[in-house]
Amino acid sequence: MKGLVGIAVLLGIVGTVLGVMALTGGGGGFEEETLTLEGEEATDRVEFPVETAEGSHPFGADAWTQSRAVSGDDEGTQVITCVPVAGEIVECTGAFILEDGEIEIEGSEPAADDGQATSAIVGGTGEYAGAVGEVDIDFDAHTFTLDLHIPED
Repeated sequence: MKGLVGIAVLLGIVGTVLGVMALTGGGGGFEEETLTLEGEEATDRVEFPVETAEGSHPFGADAWTQSRAVSGDDEGTQVITCVPVAGEIVECTGAFILEDGEIEIEGSEPAADDGQATSAIVGGTGEYAGAVGEVDIDFDAHTFTLDLHIPED
C-alpha cells in the first residue's frame, strides 16, 4: 500500500510542477515524441519471495525481475521488477536503457491477464531528460509504445 501511495504522490508532484510551468510560461514547452519498441521474449526472469504479497494473490507471493533486448525507434534493453501487492494489484518499476538515454517507468495494474498494460513515464536521461508520459505495453506482441513529453531547452 505504501508503494501505491508513493506512486500517487510522485505523479501528483510531477503534474503540479508541469501545471505551474505551463501557467507561468517558465521552462519552455515540451517536445512530443512517440517511440515504438519491440522486445524479445524475456528468458531471464528471476523470481523471489516478498513479504508484502498475499499467498492468495493471482500471481502468488513471488515478485520477479527480468530484462529483454528492445529495438525499433531506438535500441537497448528493458529492465523491470514487478511485485504483487494488496488485492490483485501488481506494481512494476523499470527502465528502457537505450542508446539515446534512459526512460524510467512505473505502474500499478490489476493482475487480470488481458495482455495489456499502461504505465507512467516518470523521467529520463540523455535525449529523454525530464521525460514524462505513458507507455502502452502489449505483452503478447512484446511491443511498447512510449508517448513522451520531453522539456524543450
